Amino acid sequence: MSGIHKGLAARMKECSPFALYIHCYAHLLNLAIQGTLTKIEPLRKALGQVQSLYNFIETSTKRHAIISDIKIEGKSIFKTLKSQSVTRWACHWEAVKAVLEELERIVKALLTLSKDKDVKTYNDSRSLLLSICDFDFIIGLCVLKVILLNISSLSSYLQGKNIDVLNARINASLTIKALRGCRNERDFDLIWKKTELLSNNVKTWIADTNFSFK
Repeated sequence: MSGIHKGLAARMKECSPFALYIHCYAHLLNLAIQGTLTKIEPLRKALGQVQSLYNFIETSTKRHAIISDIKIEGKSIFKTLKSQSVTRWACHWEAVKAVLEELERIVKALLTLSKDKDVKTYNDSRSLLLSICDFDFIIGLCVLKVILLNISSLSSYLQGKNIDVLNARINASLTIKALRGCRNERDFDLIWKKTELLSNNVKTWIADTNFSFK
């Protein structure tokens, strides 16, 4: 869309040199989220690790099969990990949600792959497992869930076919109100407790292995 050489904006400039390119509000929202999250180290790190998990597991039929075959009590089929999009931050929420929902399978699959005879698989799986067994990563996921969940519906609405200024403004105001409402001790305590619970789960999953939680 906005590519400087072949994007629609560049082609419009060829036809009308004085035309101005203005980001749509969905794009502006994405830029605002990107600018915020990439400046907060634990969140940027967590997003990077989520993408690394996707790249490692979902680009290999063998590794995908290993994680899919892991049985988890109370869960049925494996929910495929999602890739993140540079321009669509709704995809970031789907990616984070998939990792949160499938974290036990991910840890157990990486434990299996950390014993693989292939040197690259061995090293990559151990590196990813070490990054997951980290309190900063877990709290990063929990904070991302709060932020991206609240923003996801607004982002989807702004990219919809049926949209009007009045409802867009209402949706934006509700999103801002929801995010501001999270900035208090009670909500922080909830995030902290969820982080501690998830961290304890990870410790249980890696018990009796040579990996430790930090």
